[in-house]
Amino acid sequence: MVSFDLSTPDLYTCTTQAELPPGTVDRVTAEQLSWSVRGTARFQTSSETWLEETQIRAYRHQGQWYFIPPQRAMQDKWEKIHYVEADFGRDRRDEIDIRNSSSSPIEITDLHAFMIRKFPSLRNTKFTLRNKTSKKVVTVSVRIAIEGLEGFTEMEGPYQIKPKGSLTLEHDDSAYGDFCEGAWKREIVVREVEFADGSKWEFKEPAVSEKRSECEADGCR
Repeated sequence: MVSFDLSTPDLYTCTTQAELPPGTVDRVTAEQLSWSVRGTARFQTSSETWLEETQIRAYRHQGQWYFIPPQRAMQDKWEKIHYVEADFGRDRRDEIDIRNSSSSPIEITDLHAFMIRKFPSLRNTKFTLRNKTSKKVVTVSVRIAIEGLEGFTEMEGPYQIKPKGSLTLEHDDSAYGDFCEGAWKREIVVREVEFADGSKWEFKEPAVSEKRSECEADGCR
């Protein structure tokens, strides 16, 4: 971003919106909060220049105002220019950890993740659920979460899997929020299984000692 024009007087915080003319925001309030300021920005790459309605973040630190430009506008342009065919063909399986509980009746296997061509910041993740039991499964809940961050995606059926059978599923989700910070490390785990006979299995977080054993067995990656 090379320039920014404050084309509207809208100021946003995480909890409030102030539609005020320039210069009328209370100074104490302004200096204690982080603001999102809406306007028109001029972006530039090595091959093009364009105007785009956007917003920047403004905050004050040690007596100085700082401005954080929007990353996503430049990120989308960069991706379209720099990614090549090999990037879309590479299996990004290493971005996802599979948490298969030893007690789970369902095993997650054959997982693959590929960059989506139209939206490179998204991943198409495909995996197989293998029923290890001799009972018919009528519902499975699978969770895909970002390690170290709040929020997750819950894939809930009902998914029916025959005894000793398998089912392949796929899901599209974001690989990162800001390209500069790199791809998130995600994990996938079976949370709940319901059988045709009415019985259920639920995932329980292992104790610290069990986690240590799992880590040692997995090489503590």
